[in-house]
Amino acid sequence: MLFGVTESMRKIKLGRFVVKRFAAKAVKAAKRSGRKRSTTAKLEIVPRTMGFEFDDVPKHWFFESSFGTHVANGLNLLFPEGEKYFIRSVAHFAPQLKNEELRSRVKAFTAQEVRHGLEHERFFEVLRRQGFDLERFLSYYPFIAYDVLEKRVYPRKLNLAITAAAEHYTATFAETCLRDRHFPDHAPQQMSDLFMWHAVEEIEHKSVAYDVLQEVDPGYALRLAGLCVATVQLMVFWQLGSLMLMRQDKDTSFGRLAREWLMAVKTRRFPAGDYARAFLQFASPGFHPSQIHNEKYAREALAYLSARYAAARGEKSEETVSRRDGPASSRVSSARLRPARASV
Repeated sequence: MLFGVTESMRKIKLGRFVVKRFAAKAVKAAKRSGRKRSTTAKLEIVPRTMGFEFDDVPKHWFFESSFGTHVANGLNLLFPEGEKYFIRSVAHFAPQLKNEELRSRVKAFTAQEVRHGLEHERFFEVLRRQGFDLERFLSYYPFIAYDVLEKRVYPRKLNLAITAAAEHYTATFAETCLRDRHFPDHAPQQMSDLFMWHAVEEIEHKSVAYDVLQEVDPGYALRLAGLCVATVQLMVFWQLGSLMLMRQDKDTSFGRLAREWLMAVKTRRFPAGDYARAFLQFASPGFHPSQIHNEKYAREALAYLSARYAAARGEKSEETVSRRDGPASSRVSSARLRPARASV
């Protein structure tokens, strides 16, 4: 029996040694990643003022699918409070940042996230008009996620790590939607504009929270903990929101939802593989968001939006939606898309 105890102690010590060595290497790799970042030109973080009006949005607006629409709307329900959480998590450490360029990016990141939350919250009224009762979900989701977990359970640094991981997931969502043209090809114009605009700005500020985390605490264990918590929390609340909408939809059935789910998987409209890849990317010791080359999708989307908005004004497209010196105040598809100052 004594031999068994001794052997167990040896295994525990060996396990601790391996974990410490791996963590030390992970920290070194993370520091090296700051010197080995992509040389691809960065996108400027440009907060843009919007004013969407969601008139006549069909109940099943995404791919004309009840399943696809409720999954998209379920994510939409998370955005307003989620964006506020991201802002709080990053802003708490902003005074500690020594890098002036990073502090400036944090201000622009904050301005973008504020606008994202406001625009997505405006869409809630469409869901209410369509007969959905959102109040119960919109009360217990922020209470559990933010009043309890954020403020009473998670340390400040863990909140920052969760935000960095969540931002990588949202940048992955953005890349997938822009790459596969989900919204311009399969959604009404105002919904396409909303999600394309949001996707562009997610790619623009994809590394801000991560860079703040690296300056505050580059430890690999903290980053991995943030990734695991963000993954579980995002999946749980996203599924709860989507299931709540599916249950309340009187114009669909379990059979239809099942058929549409199978079609979504078959046609890669629900690319779970991309999100598994995002998890593994963030878990890699030497990872940095700039290593993911998705800037071209944001540029293409900006060019698309610019050309359409400019055509509506009878002007030549000069990518006014991506420039601070080219405000566009004309209304196109019930939206105003113009750059805004980054001050908050």
